[in-house]
Amino acid sequence: MSIINNIPITDQIFTILFERIQQGVYAPGEQLPSESDIASDLKVSRASVRTALVRLEASGQISRRHGEGTFVSKRVPNQNVSISIVWEFSNLIKESGHTPHIVVASSEARNATNTERKLLDLQDPNEKVYDIVRIFLADDEPVIYTKNVIPLMLIKTDIHEIDGTKQIFQILRDYCDLEIAYVDSFISGDLGNEIIDKSLNLKACTALLRLEEVFFSSPNERPILLSDSYLNTMKIRLHRIRPWGWSE
Repeated sequence: MSIINNIPITDQIFTILFERIQQGVYAPGEQLPSESDIASDLKVSRASVRTALVRLEASGQISRRHGEGTFVSKRVPNQNVSISIVWEFSNLIKESGHTPHIVVASSEARNATNTERKLLDLQDPNEKVYDIVRIFLADDEPVIYTKNVIPLMLIKTDIHEIDGTKQIFQILRDYCDLEIAYVDSFISGDLGNEIIDKSLNLKACTALLRLEEVFFSSPNERPILLSDSYLNTMKIRLHRIRPWGWSE
């Protein structure tokens, strides 16, 4: 396993195992290798593997049977299901009866990771991105942790002039001259990590809703922003009415 320094090890292990399950490398109902074997295969610690497995279980991908081992769920949740819903976090907090505030936890320009370059369709291996982490508050209580990544070449001003307390569509409009055409969202359950728990004042292993999103621009439909968000749904409610009519 090739380690990406600025992404937590457990996140990287989770992603690798998740993709193996989704791609059928580990088939529904099949027993996974032991924690020790996975750790040896990926050249990581067994403790990190155990944490990633807990997150996979929380997202419904696997089940753990005492004395037997870990098995892929017989009906694996398809994380690529499309749901015609876009949540704007400030509005979501308002709908839950609270007053929203946004706090910028950090922001920087840095080199894009391989995964980011792939998702954002960046060809230059030295491409840089603007990385901003924000915390959404509901009545001064932190409820959402979100990390946004924008290709630096799209930003038309000095990054130090960016007002990170604006809503994301305003940031793209005001500093990139871009409009959002649509958002591709992947929704799962997650247990976060130490950084997220601390940012949201949570106990370890608190269940969270995770939204991994790619924003596409109008009118050329190119990827312009990545968003990775963790929502404490014990504090805010998700409510949408959507038309019925699913194709099997």
